[in-house]
Amino acid sequence: MHSGSAGSLSDLRSRWQLERFAEPLCIELLIMNLAPSGPLYGSDADDPPYFSEEWWTIFRGVCEDARALDMRLWFYDQFGFSGANMQARLVTPHPTFAGQSLEHIACDVEGAGVLECPEAGTPIAASVIPIDGQGQPVGEPIPVPVHGKRVTWHGSGTHRLILFYSRESGFDYFNFSACQTLLTMVHGAFEEHVGDFFGNVIVGTFQDELAAMPTWSRDFAEAFRARCGYDVLPVDARPGVGNLSGRNAPGYRTNDRQCQYMQSMIYCAHYLKDRSHRSEMLIILVNRGNQYVNPVSSLTSHQSVLTALQAVHGITLLHNVLEDSAGQAALDLLQLLVTPEPDVVSTAIAYSHAFRELATAVNIDTTPILSDAWQAYLVARLIDDNNLWSSLVERAGASSVSSSLRAQAQRDLRALHLLFQLDAQMLWKLTCDIVVPVLPILSDAWAPWYDLVPLDEGEIRNARNDLAYQAAESTDWSTLVEPLEAYWSRHGTGPLARYRVLRWQGIKEGLHGIAHPDPIQLNNLIGYEREQSLLKSNTERFLAGLPAHDVLLYGAPGTGKSSTVKALVNTYADRGLRLVEVRKEYSSDLPKIAAQLRGRAPRFLLFIDDLSFEEHETEYKMLKMLLEGTAEARPANVLIYATTNRINLIRENFSERGKPSEDVNWRDSMDEKQSLAHRFGLRVTFSTPDQQRYLKIVTGLAQQRGLTLPEETLQERALRWERQHVGRSGRLARQFIDDLEAELKRTDA
Repeated sequence: MHSGSAGSLSDLRSRWQLERFAEPLCIELLIMNLAPSGPLYGSDADDPPYFSEEWWTIFRGVCEDARALDMRLWFYDQFGFSGANMQARLVTPHPTFAGQSLEHIACDVEGAGVLECPEAGTPIAASVIPIDGQGQPVGEPIPVPVHGKRVTWHGSGTHRLILFYSRESGFDYFNFSACQTLLTMVHGAFEEHVGDFFGNVIVGTFQDELAAMPTWSRDFAEAFRARCGYDVLPVDARPGVGNLSGRNAPGYRTNDRQCQYMQSMIYCAHYLKDRSHRSEMLIILVNRGNQYVNPVSSLTSHQSVLTALQAVHGITLLHNVLEDSAGQAALDLLQLLVTPEPDVVSTAIAYSHAFRELATAVNIDTTPILSDAWQAYLVARLIDDNNLWSSLVERAGASSVSSSLRAQAQRDLRALHLLFQLDAQMLWKLTCDIVVPVLPILSDAWAPWYDLVPLDEGEIRNARNDLAYQAAESTDWSTLVEPLEAYWSRHGTGPLARYRVLRWQGIKEGLHGIAHPDPIQLNNLIGYEREQSLLKSNTERFLAGLPAHDVLLYGAPGTGKSSTVKALVNTYADRGLRLVEVRKEYSSDLPKIAAQLRGRAPRFLLFIDDLSFEEHETEYKMLKMLLEGTAEARPANVLIYATTNRINLIRENFSERGKPSEDVNWRDSMDEKQSLAHRFGLRVTFSTPDQQRYLKIVTGLAQQRGLTLPEETLQERALRWERQHVGRSGRLARQFIDDLEAELKRTDA
């Protein structure tokens, strides 16, 4: 399309021209952007200027008119090689985007001679070749070292001294960053201003030519050596190669020039082949199922990395997500991947380092189970991050977060999402694109970092993994604000929030998460449904924020007291229930543990198993203090669940009963020892099962395990097992079923 005269382009003139095309049903139109910035081929410069706001207004009008006329538009020559000179606009602020041309100077010398490289040139190689009286070569070229910008030759006879050098010229189409920036500058601008017309009005783009290609590049010699197995320098320092510069050297035969030119083009073809999947400057696109294919998308890998890295600088509330060794290793790799001329060895080392760090990170945290180690790492760090936002939500609820703070959180999430979208395949390919052409031995050095952790079938569904999968499926992480706040409000923040069972390791070591807690479920504990009902009711009141009791579970060994408490946590973990295992010897730490848990989102059961004290042990006084309360109120999110085999938790002797001793108030002391159990508001007794209950437990466990055995035989063997062992209990029933299952499966095998 063209304006038809030297007058200014306007929306009315464009509409008129579209209508003329539509009359003979010409509905497929090419838009060719000549876009001269000054007089070109006798024509005036563009008016309005190319890419000016006025220009975009007119172009949007063209698209709108084309839509109304049911016409389709194709882009052609968007790079403006005919005059817009976008490349020069980029080279000025980015000098490394300048192309390189191969040049030479030569002189014939008798004996000694010197050549100086032009001031604007960079020496590449030099050689001399013996010549006869007519200036024709009569021998093979001899390499000559270059010192600084000078080459000196000392010899006998007549020689032609040749110095090859490079100089900046045009645009470097071998430079991936340069090509990407050019594409983004042009196609990105079209996508920004008229992207809503892609796929319906603007249906494709093609480019059938490029401007003059560089005849040299900064890493051509190194890439040639990797590709061909020998040095291009100084082998090519012979007559004819100089013709790449477009200049004829005196005395060179035409067939020599043609032969050398073709040879050099073959070298360049190798070079371009290695880079074709990086620069992708030859673009032929068609309308695919009415979906516009933007050439920027074919180069999104590099641009996506660059954009994500730039966005990292604005992360404010969530900056700690990337602050560990794995995050820094990944960022170091990303930085190298977008460096205009990355060091090949450094890039290889950076990928290996990032792989190692991510593998370590995801194996420490085996959830969430996402295949891509980088993505799994990011999601886990995001969910566990303890920051101003997440801490406010945990301790005071989502309503405590101001709209401004939440808006900043959304911006941070969008920035992190850009990093998440850099998947393993993309980063592996970008690394190989840089490394392999120069170091082909590393072509099989790595694989993408998928599946670095074996899938744990027993730990797939929980609130944390559900949130992780939601993040993985989200196309806009700013929408994760509500799910994240809901998770933190119930399960808390920080690394320990991922664990449903914790263990107190003493004052120095504090709380530690248990990665693989006992998976026991309440339905595995058969025969104690009444006792479970009491405990479930109390626990549910606790989770609902209602008054609930500290609990003492009393009974003979093996009756399922400890297993019931563990099963309660497994049942209610997704509702925010957590278990903190405290050994009896750490009972004196209970007030410190409670203080540490105050204000956290989860509800904690401080679990003391097999609680009892010898006469000389005084730790029980700290337990009494926590049970009874002190001047400081006990945290509302903490209860104590304890198990014991004896109802009198503190040992006493018969000599203490009814007899005064050195203790004047001996009866008060005895009452104090006996009263500890009464401090628990709910005491649940787990009685030893009678034979009927014992057989009920055996039958139920056999059914759960899928063991098919006649009921009479099963009961007979269970009773025989009981007689052969001491005591009757749920534990004994489970041990019998374990033994029976092993026997039957061994027989079947």
